[in-house]
This record gives sequence, structure tokens and C-alpha cells, in this order.
Amino acid sequence: MLSSQATFFHELYLPLLGKPIRTVAWLPIACDTSGVVGVRDAAHLTFSGGSLVVAEDGAQVFLTWKQAGDRFALTGSEAETGWISDALDRVQIGSDGPWNAVRGAVLSGAHFYAEADDPLARVVGVRHVLQSENSDNFVWIGCGGDGFIAESDDLWVSIGIEPANLANLVVRE
Repeated sequence: MLSSQATFFHELYLPLLGKPIRTVAWLPIACDTSGVVGVRDAAHLTFSGGSLVVAEDGAQVFLTWKQAGDRFALTGSEAETGWISDALDRVQIGSDGPWNAVRGAVLSGAHFYAEADDPLARVVGVRHVLQSENSDNFVWIGCGGDGFIAESDDLWVSIGIEPANLANLVVRE
């Protein structure tokens, strides 16, 4: 049985499943923008703010973190919400590095992960499964820090790289 939060994420992602992805965008807070721009072609990065996954037909998912009791968890919506208007900058994924493989790939799955020791099974990361003519790939977006997914007030995003603490995460679907 799905946790209530996993059910929420499953329903949030339904409009994107099976569709080609137009882009993924990072929405860092202003003080993190220059750092994100400087490494946007890197296979992984960490910043505070949010992210957007946008399908060719315009359907989108906005992801960010929220305080959840004594921890942090991932939260999402169909549009950028929960931030003061114009508080987040928008940085498109790079076009010269590994992120270019996202454009036009079909989102064939989204798997929701929680920390194994969290009794409330709060989702801290989403592993996006992408398929294209040339290859299959995956993108992580989750609360985390440099190389890990877990409770944190930053986002860790990656393409083709699993988080270092994958063994401490469990699928919540």
C-alpha cells in the first residue's frame, strides 16, 4: 500500500508519464544562482530552491523541500508555488553536457524514495526514469547535499549518478 505522500507524488506525476520531456529547469534562490549557472553542465549539483520537470505538452512538476516535523522532505505541485513571487531564478539545464540527454526523452517512470529509518515514510527523493532512441538514463531530484539524498534544506540533482547513500533509501510506492 502506498503511503499518503507517495500517493500524492504518484498522482502529481501521472500527467508527465509516457511523455517526452521538453526541459528540466533549476530554480535556485538568488544567492545560489551564480553557482548553479557555473556548474549547470555538471552531472550533479546542489542548491537551495526548486526544480521543474516540463513535458513537451506543457505539463509540469515543481519540486522543492519543506520542513516536515523534525526533518525535511520533498514537496511538489503542478506549478511553482510556495515561494514569494520572483524569489527564484530560472536556469535551464545545460546543453553541452549530460543533461542534454533529457530533452526529448520519454519519462517512463518516477520512483519515490524515503529514508529507511523514517517511520512516517516522507519522500525525500524522486528517481526519474528516461528512455530515448539512443539510451536509457535517470535523473534524481531530492532533498540532499553533496552526493546524497536525505533530509536537508537543499536540493541534490543528478543525471546518471546514484546518490552515495542509496542503500539507506527505500522505495515508497
